[in-house]
Amino acid sequence: MRIKLITFENKLNKDNNITLTIVKKLSKKIKKLNIASVSGECTSEFLRQNIQNKDYIFIIDTMTSGVMPGTVMTTPLNTHNLKHDIMYTSHGAELMQYLKTSKVNIEGTIISIEVETPINSLDGICKEVYEILSTSIKDLKK
Repeated sequence: MRIKLITFENKLNKDNNITLTIVKKLSKKIKKLNIASVSGECTSEFLRQNIQNKDYIFIIDTMTSGVMPGTVMTTPLNTHNLKHDIMYTSHGAELMQYLKTSKVNIEGTIISIEVETPINSLDGICKEVYEILSTSIKDLKK
């Protein structure tokens, strides 16, 4: 099983690439967890190249759902039971469409960060994201 962390770049979004900044700040810790990290535009080509059968993937994406800015939420990701919760993330529609049509069998976690307004500090968010990643890795090894 390959474990991957996927972040999406989108220069048109007004989220200032918060997810890319978080992954950059956590890059050494992510490497120690043996998680491969990739980022790119959320296109079917990018998804096809980076999501393979039996992968366990973490996707870090922004969302605007009306909760307090800076809130971090997780949603299980399983191609056998796609939840509409991922539609609330910035790239959820493209991701869900790809997973429904690609026939890949994956599991994972979507880590969503509320960004309705600018966030002053990412330190707390980085800590929370790392805790989610490290706990999930420990659970996968059980």
